[in-house]
Amino acid sequence: MASTNAALNYLQQLHTMFGDWQLALAAYNWGEGSVRKAINRARAAGKGTDYISLSAYMPAETRNYYPKLQAVKNIVALPSQYQIRLPEIDDQPYFTSVKKTRDIDIKLAAELAEMPLEEFKALNPQFNRPVITGSTDTQILLPHINAERFKENLGNWTRTLSSWTSLRISAARERIETIATRFKTTPQVIREANAIPPNMQPTAGSTLIVPKTSIEAAEIGADIADNAVLGLVSEGGARRGARAVSRGSRSKPTTRARRTAAR
Repeated sequence: MASTNAALNYLQQLHTMFGDWQLALAAYNWGEGSVRKAINRARAAGKGTDYISLSAYMPAETRNYYPKLQAVKNIVALPSQYQIRLPEIDDQPYFTSVKKTRDIDIKLAAELAEMPLEEFKALNPQFNRPVITGSTDTQILLPHINAERFKENLGNWTRTLSSWTSLRISAARERIETIATRFKTTPQVIREANAIPPNMQPTAGSTLIVPKTSIEAAEIGADIADNAVLGLVSEGGARRGARAVSRGSRSKPTTRARRTAAR
């Protein structure tokens, strides 16, 4: 939802910038700077600055971007005109949001929602760790029927919801192998849970997600999820810049992401 809202806000910004939805879509796919340059070239050549006129300066992907979208719109609006029969779809949202105020494992959340893990992840791509941290603004997206099942199953659940907690590294360089032994797991589990590449070790001040060793272990919490960082250093001593350990990206979509979406 956050990335969709960011995309819509950016499209509105582009429309304000160019005053035309076709050019806004071209800029969304090609980049606003490229569209501005094409407009300047067209004006210098005494040509029009509408989408069709500028298409001569566009790469093939952008040249076909708006026409393909318009074609899809035409087909959906009048499928019989194109000898196409579309399936009936109920006029209601596919999913709904469920607030989650406590930590819960991704696998357990999918199990309580009675849906395949991959489908759950597809609806909730911002959760890229094995645990969803609890917060007043944490929302899980689920199909309507699965949302009801999730709430019911969650209400009947009597065991712990999360098998993960957080660990802040205080030593100058604490090896993952040592951490894994302390938390009765394997280095591979620690690396996969925290997206740590091989031959890299966490630096002091880093926060890791680690398995709980007791039911009394604290939840990760929103403050840690939003503010934690993970710094890495190679086993040979080369440092890698620290990165945020967050629940998901809220930034404007990148040009590469927009072009990928367009394809």
